[in-house]
Parts: sequence; structure tokens; C-alpha cells
Amino acid sequence: MITGLFLGTAWGILFGVIIFVVNWLLHPIFKIFFILLRLLYSLMRATVRTVVDPIFQGIGMCFSVFKGHFDVSLTGMTLGVSANKSKFAVDNV
Repeated sequence: MITGLFLGTAWGILFGVIIFVVNWLLHPIFKIFFILLRLLYSLMRATVRTVVDPIFQGIGMCFSVFKGHFDVSLTGMTLGVSANKSKFAVDNV
């Protein structure tokens, strides 16, 4: 009976300390962290949109000259090649 009283008190104090630490320390730290993370996301998105996107758009424009198509059937994938062209030529779409 006396052991149960001490164990109950110890568990109560332990869970009280855990709840105190979570509510008053960890929760505000996580809130601040996520606010800073959102700010970092905004800066990173702006950087990608202004620096990286134009590079990939330029590369895409360089390769947009090449046109071709693929036909997929149940027997496999074939290139859209005409019979009168060489086997390496690809039809324009």
C-alpha cells in the first residue's frame, strides 16, 4: 500500500515534468523552428525561380528542336520510324 503511494506520486511528478517541458519548452521551440523554416522556404523558392528556372528553360529550348514520338503497344515500345527512312531517323510530330 505504501509502495503504491510512492510509485503513484513518482509517476505523477514524472508525467507532470514531461508535460511541462513539452508545453512550455518544446512546443514554442517547434513553432519558432517552423516559422524560420517557412521563411527559408520562401527565400529558396525565390532563388530557384530567379536563378535555376531560366537555366533549365534555356536547356529545354535548346532541345525543343528535336521532335519525335514513341508508340507503346502490348508487344513493346517502338520508335515512330517510317519505312522509307533510315533506322535512326525519327518522324516529326
